[in-house]
Amino acid sequence: MECCGCRIGINKEYNFYKVGDDFYCENCVEEDYITYYSVCGEHYEEDEVEAYNGVSDLIKRINMNIEYRKRRIEYCQKQEKNEFNKSEILYNQDKIKELEKELEELKDWESD
Repeated sequence: MECCGCRIGINKEYNFYKVGDDFYCENCVEEDYITYYSVCGEHYEEDEVEAYNGVSDLIKRINMNIEYRKRRIEYCQKQEKNEFNKSEILYNQDKIKELEKELEELKDWESD
């Protein structure tokens, strides 16, 4: 039997994998682990959940995000004036306002 990945023959004495109707040798298959979170009975994938080491860590990350967006605005302002750059500037300005509002709410929490 031939591996559908590397096209090398699969020795019948070695491990192999079947995916659908195709066979693969163990060199072509990598086992991965997926992390998901259960939050109050709801399941979320790893990229949907952010973990922080306290409120100060979250505040630091928000500040970094604000600085990044300010640099994006500066960059777009220096580029040729077109609709994409205009919308990019507006989008980042709106995101900065949202992040600053979130910062204010967190500062109240941090002072408790």
